[in-house]
Amino acid sequence: MTQRVLHLRLAKVLARLVVALAFCSSCSLSSAADFEFLAGEDVPVCLAYAESVKTWPTPTGPCIADLPLAAHGIERITGPIQKIQFSLAEDDPTVGLRKHAFDFILRSDSNPANYFYADKLDEWRNTEKQRSIARAGLSARMEGLSPDFSLRFTVADIDNDGVNERILFQPHCVSGGNVISTITMASPLVLNSHGDVVDVERTASILRRPIRNSKARGIRATPDGRPQPLADIISHSAFGLLRFEGKTYFDFRWDASQAALSDPSDFRVVRVFVAAGRVSRAVCAFRLKAD
Repeated sequence: MTQRVLHLRLAKVLARLVVALAFCSSCSLSSAADFEFLAGEDVPVCLAYAESVKTWPTPTGPCIADLPLAAHGIERITGPIQKIQFSLAEDDPTVGLRKHAFDFILRSDSNPANYFYADKLDEWRNTEKQRSIARAGLSARMEGLSPDFSLRFTVADIDNDGVNERILFQPHCVSGGNVISTITMASPLVLNSHGDVVDVERTASILRRPIRNSKARGIRATPDGRPQPLADIISHSAFGLLRFEGKTYFDFRWDASQAALSDPSDFRVVRVFVAAGRVSRAVCAFRLKAD
C-alpha cells in the first residue's frame, strides 16, 4: 500500500470523525479535572482522593462535598443530616444556640468589610459605626444561607476519638430557591456534649487554626484600584467530611477570586486534613488547574 493511499484513508477517517462530533448532540467534550499534587504524593488517603479528583468534571466549582469520592476505600460523609426549624420569635428554643453560633462566626469567621455597603468600601475604616452596619449585613447574610429557616446538623467523629460529635453548619452551596440539597459546609461548628452551645476550643483548634489565612481581615486594592474585601470563612469557605480506613478527614477550599485571597497562592487549592485529639494537620494538597 502506497504512502499516498494511507494518507487518503487517514484523511477520510478524520473527516468522518469531525462530522460525527459536529452532529452528535449527546457527545460530551468536557474533560476530567486536571490537577497537580502540592503535598501528599506518597500518602494513601491522598492517592485515593486523587483518583476521585480525576473523575470530577471541569469546571469543578466550589461545592467540593457534592463531588464524588468513591475510589480505593475513600467515601464522602453525606449524613445523617438533621434539620430543626426555627422562628425569629424571642421564645424560640433555638435562640441560645443561634446566638452563640452567630457570636462565634462574627468573632472568628467573618471579615466585617464583606458586609459593609459595597458601594462605600473606599470609606471603610473599621470604625464602631461601620462594624455595627457590617454586623447587620452579616446577620442578613446568614439568614440568606438558611432560606427555609432550618438549622442543619450532622454527626461525625471529627477528632477520631471514637465518639461522634454533633456539628452545626451553614450550607455553602444553595440550589433550587428554598430547596437546599448541598452537603458542602460553610463555618462548621463543633457543639458541646449537650448540643446547646458551640465548643469554641475544639471548633477553633480542629476546624479553623489549620486553615491558611482564616483570620484575614480588611480590604486590599485590586490592580485597577478597586477596594476588595479579603475572603472569610462564613462566605467563602467550602468544607466537606470524608472517611478513609476508619478515620475521619475533612477537605477544604476557598471559594473566592484570587484577588480576594490574602495569599493568592491558595487559589484553586484543595486541602485534606485529619485530626488527632484537638490538633489537626493538612495531609494532602492539590491545585486544580482549571475551574
